[in-house]
Formats: sequence, structure tokens, C-alpha cells
Amino acid sequence: MNNLKSRSKKIILLFSTFSILGGVFFLLMGMKKEPPAKTKAITEVKVVRNPAEIMNVDSDGDGVKDWEETLWGLDPHNPDTGNTGVPDAEKVRRKMKEIDEKSLNNLNGNIAGNQYATDTETNLLGKKLFAEYINLKQSRNLNDDSINKAMMNLVSEIRNKDTVTYYFVKDLKTFPDSDKLSVKKYGNSFAMIRNKYDSLYMQNPVVGSEDPAGITSPEFTRGVARASDLYLKMTQELSKLQVPKGLADAHTEILNDYRASAEGLKGFGSLGNDPIVAMIGLQKHSDAASKENNLLRSIADYFLKNGIIFSEEESGNFWNKI
Repeated sequence: MNNLKSRSKKIILLFSTFSILGGVFFLLMGMKKEPPAKTKAITEVKVVRNPAEIMNVDSDGDGVKDWEETLWGLDPHNPDTGNTGVPDAEKVRRKMKEIDEKSLNNLNGNIAGNQYATDTETNLLGKKLFAEYINLKQSRNLNDDSINKAMMNLVSEIRNKDTVTYYFVKDLKTFPDSDKLSVKKYGNSFAMIRNKYDSLYMQNPVVGSEDPAGITSPEFTRGVARASDLYLKMTQELSKLQVPKGLADAHTEILNDYRASAEGLKGFGSLGNDPIVAMIGLQKHSDAASKENNLLRSIADYFLKNGIIFSEEESGNFWNKI
């Protein structure tokens, strides 16, 4: 699945071109001082680098900032979204009143009526951002520094989200390193499993696109889901292997690495309805992919140190190429 790993960097670049909450997504991708390198896709996207600008833009002049309209599901370029005859400012007023009423009901014990129980991570981020903005405004502390600090707190919260350990050394079945025949069998079995799933992936690889819209297409989404499933099945097979005691830590790490890729790609499949989960997922997969080669190298080094040689006809020849 190396093709998918190398493509993930391009996907991240394309993914960052999506505007979420009036430009917040750019900030979440790293608060970079300079815009990303221009490509055909990115040249059409205006990147706002100053958080204060994001908060103050009101494209349609209706008194509701663009980021607020995006949060409420309104059109920042139309003062009457949907041409309903009700100005967007009035729509926002009504929605805020509804939230206040439901919040009061919740305080009175009507927890079942909590409309946020099934919120997506993206909606939750929007509400947190909205709350931070209101707090800063009411405290008369709304400035570039305070906005940057609030943004970075949200970024840190998102990046630290969903850190899970799936496998532990104690879960493995191990054998003594002195059992050279079993060590070689392990090396061949590991390589055979990994090569099998790499081959399955390459039969129908995920096909990217220079157009950002391409990563939301059903075909692309199905491809990512299939890649996630392959990672998961590969991890499950590898977890059943008997492992040399000297490789217990490395084997556990790579199981967790592959499982993280599976979960990350699964999360990326949420791009259409929950962009924040998708961003977390893609970053999770990218981080795991960047660690894989060092983990495989540590296993290959173990074989060399223990005098385990694989011929070209063996599946374990894989380790000779790491």
C-alpha cells in the first residue's frame, strides 16, 4: 500500500483547500505564516492569514459575519439564504433563541432534548469557536493575540484527539530468540501477509485527482474505505503470528501503526459530513505511514543480527530490500 502512503501527502494538500468556518480549516492545518505552495487547485482559493480578518468579513453586508453564516448553514453571499423572505440576521436571531430555550430545558432536567447529542466534530468545533468568540467579545479582549490563542487551543485539542493503543506486548504469543527456525518462519509469514495485502490494494488502488472535489467523489470514498479494510485485515492476520521475544516490542508497535492507518482512513471517509473527523483521520494515517519504514527496518536489523538469511525465493526476501 505504498502508493496510498505517498498519495496521502497530496491528499492533505488538496484537503487543506476546503474552507471550513470561513477559513478556520486553514488555521487548523498548522497556523502557517505563509500560504502553501500554489498548484492549479490552490490558486483559486483565497487564504486568509490573519484570524481577525476571518472574524470581520461580511461579504453580503447583512450584519452577520461570513464565519457565523457558515456555522449556521447560511450563504455568506446572500443576505436572504434560500430567498425565503426572512433576512439571515433574523434567521440567526431565531436560531439563537431556540438554542437558549433548549439549553434552559436541559437545565430543568430535559436531557433527552439535548440537540447536541449527535453533533458532528465539525459542528462541535464550530460551537466551541462561536463560544470563544462570544467570550472574547464580551470580555472586551477580542484582538489578534487572543483569537490566535483560542485557535491554537482548539488546534491542540483536535490534534490530541482519538489517541488509542490497540495492541499490547502481553497480548502476543512469543517464543525464544534461540529458536532460529521459528524466527525464520516468522519473517517469512510476516512478509507473506504484508505482500498479500499490498498486492490486493494494487489491484484496485485509490486514484487521486488534482481537483479537490475529486476526493469527495463516491469512487474515491469507496477506495479509501477499501484501503482501510485491507489495513485492518492485515493487522488482524499479523496479530495472530507467534513472535520472537526480541521482536515483541517492534511487532506490537507495527500492529498499532497499521491499525492507526486503518482507523485514520476510516475517519477520512467522513469527509462529506464531518470534515474535522476526516482531517483527524487523514493526519492519523499520514503519521502512521511515516513511521512504518523505521519499524520495518528495526525488524530487518533483528534478522541480520541474529544471522537469519532469506533467499530470493522466500517471502522473507522482503526484509533484504528494506
